[in-house]
Amino acid sequence: MSAVKTIKLDVGETTVKCSNYENEIHEKRIVLDRERVNIEPHQLVWLDPTVNKNEESNSVITLKALRKIVDYTKLFDDVEQCQQFIEQTKNTTSFLVTCGHLGERLVPGIHNLKRVSSIYIYCTNKEYHQKWASNYSKIKQVHTNIDELLNDLVQAVQEYLNHKKHEICGEIGRQDDTTDAFTCLLVEIVDLLSYLPYPDDRKCKLIDSLKYYYSGNEAQLKVLQEFERDYTSDKAIWWYTRDSFLYRSINLALQQHNIQVLFLFGFFIQDMYRQLKHEHEGFKLQHLDNPLKVYRGNDLSYQKSIFLMEINQLIY
Repeated sequence: MSAVKTIKLDVGETTVKCSNYENEIHEKRIVLDRERVNIEPHQLVWLDPTVNKNEESNSVITLKALRKIVDYTKLFDDVEQCQQFIEQTKNTTSFLVTCGHLGERLVPGIHNLKRVSSIYIYCTNKEYHQKWASNYSKIKQVHTNIDELLNDLVQAVQEYLNHKKHEICGEIGRQDDTTDAFTCLLVEIVDLLSYLPYPDDRKCKLIDSLKYYYSGNEAQLKVLQEFERDYTSDKAIWWYTRDSFLYRSINLALQQHNIQVLFLFGFFIQDMYRQLKHEHEGFKLQHLDNPLKVYRGNDLSYQKSIFLMEINQLIY
């Protein structure tokens, strides 16, 4: 008698039940709430009481303008609230811009946090703030010119994304029973996603959710429009390897064990699995008698190399 496999998951607004490999999906419309979900691996935190939070404002710095650099941008005018937010987003890389007088209070408390990548000071008295800022290595620059600051920020974010794209190691969680058990379950979930039947409107549901999430970000909405118009199942690998929200969102969901987001992208994961399987079968037929040896190199940050050295002498 064959074994019966049963998995029951209840995540937010999505419920999936699988029994004897017969899949039945009961789901409400998934909405990605920007107040509690960041589907990309990085964020911009801006601490300055003068920054206008109105996206349609004519102010020099607006949320709409900042989202062109980093879509997930949070504005604060209170040091304690800003610090609490940064500390709570442990799995997200933070780029921080702060005015001088508030930064002098904030930076000592968050500078050593692993996920704080780069800090920029925006002020009117560069000479004064340069003195205390020189004590903190993550402070990249003290600026009095907003255009120069934004140019530096754009460059730093792009360098981060380029490195992230070619990274060979995902986030390694705590090695305890809970993490190991969830990792095993996660493998089963991804396997499940590759075989589930999906409704005809599966792509529309994903696009609707992403349009809601990226509302106001013209650049991302343009990519979404292209995805809506041109995507077909035989182009899954091409879309995944493209520099866009797709690979960043899926990779982050895997790293953060975000089941809800994984189910939202489920049909795309299935398309990618099928295309990879097809390509692999063709590759094997071509190289039955003539094996192909390939090599690949990737960037590895110094901090990650040190971390890996400490794990059972994985590297030397």
